[in-house]
Amino acid sequence: MPINMEMYCQLLEIVDLTSFVAEQRSMLANKNLDALLMPSERVYLPPAAAAANIGL
Repeated sequence: MPINMEMYCQLLEIVDLTSFVAEQRSMLANKNLDALLMPSERVYLPPAAAAANIGL
């Protein structure tokens, strides 16, 4: 039985990131790394019970 994705997904907005990506590429090319906008990353530590369920 096929899944009706319309029940689960709705497109809310389309954003043109072309100019943002061009600016970021320019900063990278000029080695201006402090000006790059990048997401911060962190380690996810699941609750102990969840970790035990998956063998962590």
